[in-house]
Amino acid sequence: MRIGVLLFAVVLPVSAEGARYPDATERQIVLTGEAATSAAALLGLTGPGAAPVSLRLGPGEAWAVHLLKRATRESLHIDSNAPPARYNRTAFTASPAPTLSLSPFWLDLATALPANQPGYFSFGSPFISEKPDPNDPWTRIFRRLRGEPQWSPAAVPQVRDCSTSAEGDELCVELYGVKDYTNNIERNGYGIRILAHPKDGRLVPSVRPDRSMQ
Repeated sequence: MRIGVLLFAVVLPVSAEGARYPDATERQIVLTGEAATSAAALLGLTGPGAAPVSLRLGPGEAWAVHLLKRATRESLHIDSNAPPARYNRTAFTASPAPTLSLSPFWLDLATALPANQPGYFSFGSPFISEKPDPNDPWTRIFRRLRGEPQWSPAAVPQVRDCSTSAEGDELCVELYGVKDYTNNIERNGYGIRILAHPKDGRLVPSVRPDRSMQ
């Protein structure tokens, strides 16, 4: 039995000739100012009663983090022996200055081949079915993206929402149409990718994650 694989434009399977899945890294990426407020609203972190949200990583990211924790260069094989679930914490504070932080796990796209992107970092969602779980935080992000006027089911990605701070740090949230092959049954659905481009590769030093994220 094989679990489903999300197919993103820059997430490359190791099995492809000459391709290399990007390495995982532990970092906190921070966005400030109006850009932070805009991105936080899309992630569901603003408004009355809003609180930090934990987003479960997709299977590729979870395997990459598993290899990072084991400090090994093994090939990345996504199969039924799933690694431990991994989560990223997203948090927003409105004062004294709007600040959005996302940590601790990212894919370092500079290590991907052949389409490497130095200075870019990403993480993505598990497979989102066409009838998603309404209580899942990724589903709530999915619904906000689907509600944007620029959403187009024929586009790749279907929608891309970007926020750029005054310092030049950029954070984009993208929605893709993807396929899942769990139990060898093809299903259409969606995947979300969060893509960060800190100016000049700036990163806040690594933070110690909660035990729940290890």
